[in-house]
Amino acid sequence: MKTKSLIIIFILLTLIGIVSCNISKKEANFILDGDLQQTYTSSNTPRFEGYVKNTGDGAGYDVKVEITCYSDSSKSTVIDTATGFPANQGTIYPDERAYFEAIASNCNSHNEIKAIEYKISWTNKNN
Repeated sequence: MKTKSLIIIFILLTLIGIVSCNISKKEANFILDGDLQQTYTSSNTPRFEGYVKNTGDGAGYDVKVEITCYSDSSKSTVIDTATGFPANQGTIYPDERAYFEAIASNCNSHNEIKAIEYKISWTNKNN
């Protein structure tokens, strides 16, 4: 009887281990959705506007878009970093897109900006 109980417990633990190994963690993945628009604020400060889209299978929040602005095409001199927060850092679910704007407050004109790079970062929501 004791041996049967131990065998059943062993089988159950093995099955639980197999099932838990097959559970995949859902994660967000954000991309720039469409073109990054170069506009100006009402005070004539350069602004970037655009959308990000969650192409992952999980939700993400605290999304941040950092746009590094360079004064030369070789990207050796940084003149500003504009930061935008899509959905006001709230949750963005799979297949949703969210608007953001990022202001280059250290620049007087888009003409000063000869090249840009962008980086999107976020935190995965526990799904």
